[in-house]
Formats: sequence, C-alpha cells, structure tokens
Amino acid sequence: MAGVIAAVLLSVAWLGFLATALLALSRYGILTDNILQILFAVTFNLLLVLVLGVIRNKDYYLRFPATIRSLQSMLSAFQARGEM
Repeated sequence: MAGVIAAVLLSVAWLGFLATALLALSRYGILTDNILQILFAVTFNLLLVLVLGVIRNKDYYLRFPATIRSLQSMLSAFQARGEM
C-alpha cells in the first residue's frame, strides 16, 4: 500500500513540475499556444521514457560485473591461502 501511495505522490509531483515548467515557458513568451505546450509536455515525457528505457537495458553494466569478478577472485585466493 505504501508503494502505491508513493507512486501516486510521485506522479502528482511530476505533473506539478511539468505544469510549472509550462507556465514559466508561456509567461516568458517561449510557448504561448496551448497545443504547443501540450505537445512539448508529451514529447518531454516520451524522451524521458526513452532515456530511462536505455538505462534499464544497460543496468547489467551498472552493477560493475568486472569489478565483482575481480573481487571474487581475490576473495577466493585469500580463502585458498587461509588468510580469512
């Protein structure tokens, strides 16, 4: 239940951030048309999803597999010599 509440709160915070950004862009005259504002928000969300998808596909490399293998071999060498 706490996870669902956290997801809802994060979604509301994200929507608030987007609304604030769009209001700021319209106030400074960058995006004055409502259709362009909505298109900007959708495009920004889709780009964010794309970036997060690429990060998720590369998550194996974020675990530093070569470092873990190196540390495991060092550990097994120490254990074989009886130092641990």
